[in-house]
Amino acid sequence: MAVAADVRPARKLKAGRIYKGKSGMWSFILHRVTGIAILGFLILHILGESFMGVSQEAFNTIEDLYKNFFFRLSELGLLFALVYHAVNGLRITLIDFFPSLTARIKELQIVQWVLTAGMVIPAGVIMLNHYFKSR
Repeated sequence: MAVAADVRPARKLKAGRIYKGKSGMWSFILHRVTGIAILGFLILHILGESFMGVSQEAFNTIEDLYKNFFFRLSELGLLFALVYHAVNGLRITLIDFFPSLTARIKELQIVQWVLTAGMVIPAGVIMLNHYFKSR
């Protein structure tokens, strides 16, 4: 004999209703985007290094491509993605291990952004300075 299950109609959520655009939503989105950017870099890096097996000339062509200004700016984006993803991951881990920190999420996000900027800005200046000096 079959038992009828209590089926509730699905509620339709309006756009922006879950997070309402607060900082948690942007951290969630940026964490995913930086993760995908890092994955894209790894794929590009593996493909670029695989040209070493083709010939030295092919590898040098790829290396010359990586030395143009567009790729140097992309390296800055990669630096930001790596640092942000790592620091945000540490923040998430802290919250997982110490649930009482959920009351201080905004403060933790401020610390996260200060740490990220404190690491990315000096390193970015050095990277760009090196690019302009080598020209």
